Amino acid sequence: MLITLCFALTATSPMYYIAMLTSLFEGIALIVDQHQPIVEKYYGPGKMTFVVSRLVEEGDRVVTKLADGWVEERSVKRKASFPLVYMP
Repeated sequence: MLITLCFALTATSPMYYIAMLTSLFEGIALIVDQHQPIVEKYYGPGKMTFVVSRLVEEGDRVVTKLADGWVEERSVKRKASFPLVYMP
């Protein structure tokens, strides 16, 4: 359901980045859950760590792209660079 929700949202939606990150992490968890018994059975104990490390690397790349998109979309750098004129 969440994957369908992600495709229905646009990058300007307030929930877009949250939904995409949630979908990413749920997808990684599903892959680990489904593939762990198979990898352990056919490749031996401890081999799942290699699979998980590759998933983490790919997840890091996707999260970095999403974070960069969020910073650009929300104009975070521009908003953070303005000095506070009035401080009560």
